[in-house]
Amino acid sequence: MQGRLWLVDGHAAPHEDGTNHYSISCPCLCPHFINYFLSRNGAMQRLLYALLPILLVIGDGLAVQAQPIPGSSPTNASELLPLINEARSAARMCGDDRFPAAPPVAWSDTLAQAAAAHNNDMSTNAFRGHAGSDGSVPHERVRNRTDQFASVGEVLAYFQNNSAETVDAWLGSPDHCRIVMDAAYTHVGTARATGPRYNAPNQTGTYRTAVFGANPDAPRPTVHTNVDSSEQQDSSPEAAGVVVYGRDTCPNTTALRRALDNEGIPYTMRDIDDEAGASDAMWDLLYSADEVIGSTRLPVVEANGVVFGGIRSADRIEQALRGDL
Repeated sequence: MQGRLWLVDGHAAPHEDGTNHYSISCPCLCPHFINYFLSRNGAMQRLLYALLPILLVIGDGLAVQAQPIPGSSPTNASELLPLINEARSAARMCGDDRFPAAPPVAWSDTLAQAAAAHNNDMSTNAFRGHAGSDGSVPHERVRNRTDQFASVGEVLAYFQNNSAETVDAWLGSPDHCRIVMDAAYTHVGTARATGPRYNAPNQTGTYRTAVFGANPDAPRPTVHTNVDSSEQQDSSPEAAGVVVYGRDTCPNTTALRRALDNEGIPYTMRDIDDEAGASDAMWDLLYSADEVIGSTRLPVVEANGVVFGGIRSADRIEQALRGDL
């Protein structure tokens, strides 16, 4: 009986017809298949195997690699992308905040590279958190690669069994959910890697990272909290005592500003994406969050020169002004 062998991308697969000759498919070298018919032990077979590395190298050099369409998901993209967009397609509550359905995010190779860099760092060095082993933080890892995105959000997950469980876990956490549902984000890149568990180095687990990016002209999300949005006052008077660092697209910032307005507490609002002169203390606190960057520590409040993270109420700011925090 004879057997037929096809070599595609350097991998051999026997043909089912049982013929004794061998065939090499080289579509990179010519528009038609080039077939070499050889006996099982013939001299030509030995010559062919000697020439195979050369043929494969030449073919690889002549092949035209398909380029992904900008904004599209490459064929090997994480299965997280469709799950994220499915989640964004429906309105939902993230904690006390109601988010309407958001437009789908497009795939970004650059954001995926930033996600992979941090994900591989965590899985290799068995740690968790948004600060890398080199001290890098999410916005630095993105801006080292591109200046396309005005703001960045990063969510992490550890040791879920699959991607569906990962997205469910993010949606079940208010701060993670706010990033996934934020309509300001237009692109995402994700990464997955397996390595030693940070809490049990003798065991392995899967680390997942998703990095979201917002274009400068991205739409602001409509967020509804316990107070109707029509009641919100957009006042930001200069005040020596209170400075609120945040994003207009961040629901926590919106809620705090509403509370300050309702209590009549004057404050200065500064957008962290536009405020180049923000204090080092503010940035250090903002990116010290253990689980999620983008919403969980926003807003950051400076009260009488002292920086606080995660303050969500006017009462807490009054305590900070009195020095009781």
